[in-house]
Amino acid sequence: MTARQSIKAKPRLAVTVGDPAGIGPEITLKALCGGILEDVAELLIVGTASNLQQQAKRLGIDKEIGLDAAASVLKTGARITDVPISSSSGFECDYGKVSAQCGEASFRYLQRAAELAKSGEVDGLVTGPINKESWRAADVPYVGHTEALADIFKARTETLFITDKLRIFFLTRHLSLRDAIEQISVEKTTSMFLHAKSVLHKFGLDNPRIAVAALNPHAGDGGLFGQEEINILLPAVERARNEGVAAFGPLPADSVFHQGAQGEFDAVIALYHDQGHIAAKMMNFLGTVSVTTGLPVIRTSVDHGTAFDIAGKNLADSTSMVSAIKLAAQLCRAR
Repeated sequence: MTARQSIKAKPRLAVTVGDPAGIGPEITLKALCGGILEDVAELLIVGTASNLQQQAKRLGIDKEIGLDAAASVLKTGARITDVPISSSSGFECDYGKVSAQCGEASFRYLQRAAELAKSGEVDGLVTGPINKESWRAADVPYVGHTEALADIFKARTETLFITDKLRIFFLTRHLSLRDAIEQISVEKTTSMFLHAKSVLHKFGLDNPRIAVAALNPHAGDGGLFGQEEINILLPAVERARNEGVAAFGPLPADSVFHQGAQGEFDAVIALYHDQGHIAAKMMNFLGTVSVTTGLPVIRTSVDHGTAFDIAGKNLADSTSMVSAIKLAAQLCRAR
């Protein structure tokens, strides 16, 4: 077996633990338990080692995974990539609270993981949840992961949610609903159809069927409830078809995601953040994985936030992190 074949069989993934004040470190450490990921990928856990040691001990899993003060390689084979924050031995986090220190920490974890990807030391990234208010408190100049990675890699990035058979692309992301509606245009929607086709082609789908969700109730009912379907979305569908995309819609948002989940469409374009998030998370909250498309490396993420309300209470479920790691490994092998 060649070195490259070995990498494809067991990709190397950098896993950032996210905001230390949230559930990111907890779900990352819990994901290492039970050996369920040992044959999936080689994992480099990117975080502050002293904090991870404290959290593993608090969770009562430090001995199970082999994480103590001297450990850099765990019993599972995962490695700790230490990113010291201030005085690392004294690094503390106040669970469930916005913190500039934790915002800085989670951003530096992402930067380190991106460096590993750029240097070819890892094949993909898996990111734990960050708190956007903590990033702002730390003067991080990005709204979130996707925007930061787009700048770091100088790439056009888009967001794709995958949950079971349902794939959702997002026309807009972190905008108010009013601003998101203003961003919808024929050109932007047509471009998303083409982007979605290109991404799905890399997934092995030669002629994917892609639908766009409507903005208004009942897809506008012929203009009774708004003109966006007539003036923007229908022309975009026609343009996409003229450029070789099997494009459909606009279809009522209360139906099209169900149709996608049933396999009638290979992907659905959501027009704004909550339109797609609600559909995916109602279907499978813990099993939904976010994929950043357009990067030169694979990047997946859990689909939930820092869950400050349960941080530090040993209540977090690691299913989404396990799913994100498994999907990242699968996508790396398929490249």
